[in-house]
Amino acid sequence: MATNRSVTVENLITCVICRESFKDPRLLPCSHTYCWECIERMASENKDQFECPLRDGFVAMKEDISSLPLNRAIRDLVELHDDAIQGFKTKINIDLQSIQSSLNDKINETDILLNIIDNNSKFSRQKMTETMAEIRRVIDKHEKDMLRNILKTEKEQKKRVEDYKIPLTNELQRLNMQKVSFEMLSSMRNRTKLLEAKERFDDYVNKTNEKLKLLPMPTVTDYFLEGVDQLQSLKEKILQCGKYVEISRYHNPQLEKFISENGKKQELDLKLRNLTDSDMIIVADMLRNSTSLSVLYLGNNQIGQQGAQYIAEALRINKTLTALGLQENQIGQQGAQRIAEALKTNTVTMLFAITSPNTSLL
Repeated sequence: MATNRSVTVENLITCVICRESFKDPRLLPCSHTYCWECIERMASENKDQFECPLRDGFVAMKEDISSLPLNRAIRDLVELHDDAIQGFKTKINIDLQSIQSSLNDKINETDILLNIIDNNSKFSRQKMTETMAEIRRVIDKHEKDMLRNILKTEKEQKKRVEDYKIPLTNELQRLNMQKVSFEMLSSMRNRTKLLEAKERFDDYVNKTNEKLKLLPMPTVTDYFLEGVDQLQSLKEKILQCGKYVEISRYHNPQLEKFISENGKKQELDLKLRNLTDSDMIIVADMLRNSTSLSVLYLGNNQIGQQGAQYIAEALRINKTLTALGLQENQIGQQGAQRIAEALKTNTVTMLFAITSPNTSLL
């Protein structure tokens, strides 16, 4: 609801002739104020003389209208009021755009997680099928059980991510409704109604921002199929083969402490630390969440193809990194290709040489 003060201001800055905000307000000797164009128009329509619409008896001839003084107080009040309205509209536009950007980023992250699940499931099913082809006579039932477990895991993980994506999509729809409502109010050129809606829009923006902060990103549980590379010994122990085992989250206390102490800097040097593929899980998590890191050195470590994949997946989300050093590692051609694909959609503009044997980004 508009306050009495806002209604009074609206009345003060509105010309009673054209019913719009004053344009070039002129003050009459009778203390009433009208737009200069309104005074001119009414005089032209009334035998070149202007009679005050409030019927106080004041009459001005057309040739005297140009000498009427400018009501500077009213003009300044109109400008202040217009500035306040424009500032409010700008703030709402920025807030709504910020929410849309946040929603789009989170939806993109869920799509990346879904892709990771698909890739993990595809690799596991392929590995299982190739291994069991040699011993199909005794493994048919066991193979079906394992594939069922893999698909079940895929379905459960996808469901968690899809369930997370649903409220984001719903929130995006609500955002669109708020934008339409705001555009309709803006187009009506009714300042009172626009100001009345400010509290509602502010409440929506604040509640939505809080809701997005409290919405936890789902995690994808990594796993491996134990024993599938031991074909000869597995022939006698086939029923023990391929047991589904969840991988406990890897920890490197020294690396985690270093990142915790230095991860918020713009430049992070992790060269010559004998870092492995597993360590890249920690580095990738840091990249996903970083809002300040611009340069990352990972040269002269023991990073292989799997580690390169972890980094590539994180690069698809990171929006701050501009330079990445990976020289003197063993990421291989496929690892280099994963990095190259990720860089197509990333902000990195400088990639220090990858010099492991038979590796090229071309």
